[in-house]
Amino acid sequence: MASQREIFKKYPRLVAHLICESLGYFCPLSASNAIVSYLEGRPFACEWYSHMCSCRGKGYFDKETLLKIGKDTLGSAFRNRHRHKGYMAEYKQAQTLVKRELEHEGISVGMLASWF
Repeated sequence: MASQREIFKKYPRLVAHLICESLGYFCPLSASNAIVSYLEGRPFACEWYSHMCSCRGKGYFDKETLLKIGKDTLGSAFRNRHRHKGYMAEYKQAQTLVKRELEHEGISVGMLASWF
C-alpha cells in the first residue's frame, strides 16, 4: 500500500500532470489519492470522477465505471503531458505546488482546488 508521501516522491511529475489534466480541480493531495486508489485497484469517488460517471450514464458511485475513469484519467494526464500549458493547465505551476508539498508536508491540506 503506497502512501501519499511515497507517491509525491516516486511520481511528482504525474501528480503535477494530473492537477493540470483536472484543470486545477485536483490539489496535490487529491491527485496523489487518485493515484494511490488506482494503484490499489480501488475506485476513487471524488466529485469530478463521480460527475464523469454520471455523464457515462451510470450512478455517481458505480464501482466499475469509477475504476475505468481512474485509469482513463491517469492515461490522459500522461498522454497530454506535452499540452499542459496555459490557463488552468500550467504544468510549471502544478509542479511548484507538488514541490512545496514535498518540502512542507501537509501544506495543501484543506486546499479545495489548486487554482482557486
